[in-house]
Amino acid sequence: MDIKVETWDDGRLMINAEYASILSLNKLDTAALLWKAETESIKEILKERGTGRLFLNQNLGVPPLECYLKRYRPVPLKEKLKNWTCGKRAYFDAFHEWRAILTFHKYELPTMVPIAVAKHGHNSCLLTLGITDYIRASELFPSLCSPQYADIRKTLIEKIANLAGTMHRMGLAHQDFYLVHMFIRKNENYKPYIIDLQRVIMQRRLAMRWRVKDLAQLLFSAAPVITKKDIDTFCNTYMKASETRKQLGPKLARSVSRKAGRMAARHNRKNRKTVRDNQIAIPDIKCL
Repeated sequence: MDIKVETWDDGRLMINAEYASILSLNKLDTAALLWKAETESIKEILKERGTGRLFLNQNLGVPPLECYLKRYRPVPLKEKLKNWTCGKRAYFDAFHEWRAILTFHKYELPTMVPIAVAKHGHNSCLLTLGITDYIRASELFPSLCSPQYADIRKTLIEKIANLAGTMHRMGLAHQDFYLVHMFIRKNENYKPYIIDLQRVIMQRRLAMRWRVKDLAQLLFSAAPVITKKDIDTFCNTYMKASETRKQLGPKLARSVSRKAGRMAARHNRKNRKTVRDNQIAIPDIKCL
């Protein structure tokens, strides 16, 4: 589904046309006003990027909209050089994430609803609609271990595999594809929404390395709570959704297992002095 976009403030502000009247009502119709909007700090892990929550008023009698404003500040040159030297793909403003979100919507991949993106001096910011009534996949899976939840568990795994497969088939890779970045809405039959698209790779034909990275991150984060049956379910669904040739399955599986294994080894070294329950073992993947 394509989202209609309008350009305001001499090109400094781009908006989802569906929310034009709400932005005007809340006096957020310039890039400067959006950047300076008062928010409640939610996430400020990096100096260069932080997220705040705000509520936008609607018409009388209609509850306000819960929204999130992610602010991007310039990345120090030292950090840029480090990324380039290591061969890392890094993007440094809100407009890349805006384009990624629009692309996900184009291919009907569940993610955040974009409202506006703005450039203010050397800074930029992205406003999105909040996803409500969700539970993170990382919190949900441990609660679905008993046999009575087998059907729900299978449905959830198939939906995540379909999301991953379609994403990769369309030339998209997330680069932070951990369970913690998937919001599950039970009232939509356990539909997964993927968030934090600031590092998304967009290619005409997605390179194998990016597929491996996404799948290894997913396997690493799911390792403590998945079974062989879960892996088989995921593999079968992913192969169909991604339209991966059967001959490539074993090679892809080996690459994913090796990368996830290296991630687990680093994690285990870092946590070796803490309780043994923090140690992660990566299960074998025979095919993909």
